[in-house]
Amino acid sequence: MEHNPALDQLVSKVKELPGIPDITLKVIRLTDDARASASDVAKVLSEDQTLTARVLRLVNSAAYGGARQVSTVTEATVRLGMRNIRTLAYAASCQDMLASPLDGYALTHGELWRHSYACALAARTVAVACGHKRSEEAFVAGLLHDIGKVLLDTQMKSAYRQVAAIAETDSIPFMDAERKEFGFDHAQAGALLLQYWSLPDILVKAVGSHYTPLTQLPFDPLTGIVHVADIISIMLGIGLGTDGLDYPLESQVLDKLGLSDGDFEAILGDTSDLVTAEGLVSSYLS
Repeated sequence: MEHNPALDQLVSKVKELPGIPDITLKVIRLTDDARASASDVAKVLSEDQTLTARVLRLVNSAAYGGARQVSTVTEATVRLGMRNIRTLAYAASCQDMLASPLDGYALTHGELWRHSYACALAARTVAVACGHKRSEEAFVAGLLHDIGKVLLDTQMKSAYRQVAAIAETDSIPFMDAERKEFGFDHAQAGALLLQYWSLPDILVKAVGSHYTPLTQLPFDPLTGIVHVADIISIMLGIGLGTDGLDYPLESQVLDKLGLSDGDFEAILGDTSDLVTAEGLVSSYLS
């Protein structure tokens, strides 16, 4: 990621925005340990009852649920595997952060969470469709793709009237107006925030470039997956806010992922079904 002193300074000031909880980081480390068992993961998660409850709710949601409801983290880990439990721990940990109202982006309580979760569902669906081997990685990247909006709204809320005015006066996308006003955009801010949290470089890259996936050489499939997933969640009308309609689908990305227009339509339909089942259009998953 290109060094930007102004952005470095912004992230260094972050005090109000929480990081990834220690419990979640412990779960992530455990799921990477071949010696760890399902009961080891359950023991760590049980240290945070709220996180445990949210993980179980997600396990039993339309995205993961089967015919039989899961009532314990141990059972969920056995059924879904370590990687999926790690994914769900990420999701559960980010809910409050992503659910906050963002005045600068005209997003009310829960809207960014719904958009982010829909993007995560779409990203996993795209990943499976194009044969990407780590669909859970795509889920996390989709979930975190707009985390920079939280950072900028927290730290620079008063400047967003000017950003909106620039976008309207110059007839440019909202993100271009952010760059003009701040010297960076919310995708770049999100990428640096993930670096600040010491998350994997592959996630940093996907979050930072998901609006411009064709600028990466060589092409990064995960970034392309998040780009397509974001467009799908926008097309479904979830959490659009001030800037939601400004981002077109880069059709070449579908080609590079080995997807046809028909594949895209099928993924859009599958994601729409999941979004409807999850109630993401009208309710916050608490």
